[in-house]
Order: sequence, then structure tokens, then C-alpha cells
Amino acid sequence: MDDRIRPIKREASREEAVIKAFACVFMLAVFVGIPCLVVARVMDGCAELSREWHEAGVRARENPAPIGGSRTLRSAATFCVDAGTYDQVTDSAVYGDLTTIDREVRSGRAVLLPAGTQVNVIGSAGFLQARVRVTSGPYAGQEGVMDAGAVLP
Repeated sequence: MDDRIRPIKREASREEAVIKAFACVFMLAVFVGIPCLVVARVMDGCAELSREWHEAGVRARENPAPIGGSRTLRSAATFCVDAGTYDQVTDSAVYGDLTTIDREVRSGRAVLLPAGTQVNVIGSAGFLQARVRVTSGPYAGQEGVMDAGAVLP
């Protein structure tokens, strides 16, 4: 004779079946639907960012920052002592590496110029970068590199 307890089989009520079906649909929505929506939103954001970068590149190629002449920054902009530092700071910003940005700011190799600062464009420092001389504010007289889009007329 078998000493194990045998479960009692009974038919699930219609109400229990509906609740189980609802629970399955809910779990499917949570574990499949929500991640799919998140991925779709991220992809939309990437596409929009990619489009904005492309448009900025087109504008910079069509209207390069003219060399010479004074420009007023319309918004705050990152200003670095050289193109290498500028590349490092912008890459760090993209990847969320705040330690590198903090190190460059503390060393004085990167600063944020406030809106309204006057600069003269003295050359190009690479793709989408302009070499400028600051003519107003606390950094007046310093030369460095910044986003060419910040100095467009």
C-alpha cells in the first residue's frame, strides 16, 4: 500500500479560471510588454539624438564658424585648453564619466563659459570644434577649444 498523501483533484471554478487567465496576461504584459516599450522608447531617443547630431554636423559644414570677429555665446558652453581635452570631456559626458570631467575641471583644463561671454574665433580645431580666444569675463585672454555650434552667428 502507498503511504503518500494523494492530492484531491477538483475542478477549478469559472471564477478561478478567469483569475488565473488574468494573472497570466498581466504577467505577460509586465515581463514582456513593459521591457518592449522601454526598448522602443530608448530606440526613439537614440534615433532623435542621432538626427540632432546629424543636423548639427550639416549646419556646421554648411556654416562653419567664421574665423575672426567677435561672437557672444547664446548659452553656456564647455571651453577646454586643447582639442584632446575637449574630446575627453565630451566623451566622458556621453558615457557619464563624471570623475574624468571633475578631474579636468579641477585642473583648470576645462571650464563652463557662461552665456553672454564674448569670444573671437581664431581657427578650427577639428570636426565641430572651434579654436577661440575669450575676450570677456574671468577667462579673458585665454585661448582654447569649444563646440563650433556655440559660436555660430
